[in-house]
Amino acid sequence: MTLVSARSGIAWLVGMVASCALGAVPCEAQLGPALAPSSAAVRALLYSSEPQDQAWGAWLAGQQRLVDAAVALEQLAERYVDAAEPLGRIVQATALDALIELDALPAADLLAKIYPTFPIHSLILLSRLGAEADPVLRSILPEAKSESWFAIANLLHQRKATGFAILLLQDLQLTARIDLSDHGDRGSVEGGREVFNRAAD
Repeated sequence: MTLVSARSGIAWLVGMVASCALGAVPCEAQLGPALAPSSAAVRALLYSSEPQDQAWGAWLAGQQRLVDAAVALEQLAERYVDAAEPLGRIVQATALDALIELDALPAADLLAKIYPTFPIHSLILLSRLGAEADPVLRSILPEAKSESWFAIANLLHQRKATGFAILLLQDLQLTARIDLSDHGDRGSVEGGREVFNRAAD
C-alpha cells in the first residue's frame, strides 16, 4: 500500500466517523437498529479485502454488539500484527476496541503479539482471561514501564500467579555489614570482604 492510499484510507475512516457523528451518514445511534446495517452486511465488511471496509465493519460490530463477529475481529487483529502502514494499525485498533466492547476473550498468545503496539487494549483483554493469561503477563512484566508495569503486577498479584514473587525478587540485591569487636579489635565484614582494624585507644 502506498503512502497516498494509506492517507486516503485514514481520511476516509475519519470522514466516515465524523459524518456519522454529524448525521451526514446513517448510523445505528441516529437511525435506530431497524435502519442500521444488518449483521450479514457487517460480516461482509469484516471479511472484505479492503482495509477501509474492515475498519468500518469492526466499528459497526462493536456498536451493534455482534458477539458472533468476535472470531472475525480476532482474525483482523492478528492479520495486522506486523502492519507498517497506518491504515493497518487503524483496522487493528478498531478490531481491538470492538473485542473490548463485546467482552470477548481472545487467545492469550494473540494478545502477547499485540501488546508491543497496543498495550492498553492487550492488558484490558488479558485481565478478562483466566490462568492462561499468566504466562503472558509474566513474560511482558520485565520489559514493562510505568503504568503498564503496575497494571501487570497488580493483575499477577490479584491472581496469586505462580512465579510472580520470583519475578519481583530476581533482581533484588541485598548488602549486609557486620561489625565485630573483641579486646579493642574491630572486624568488619561487608560484601563478602573481611577487614580488621585496630580500634583507637
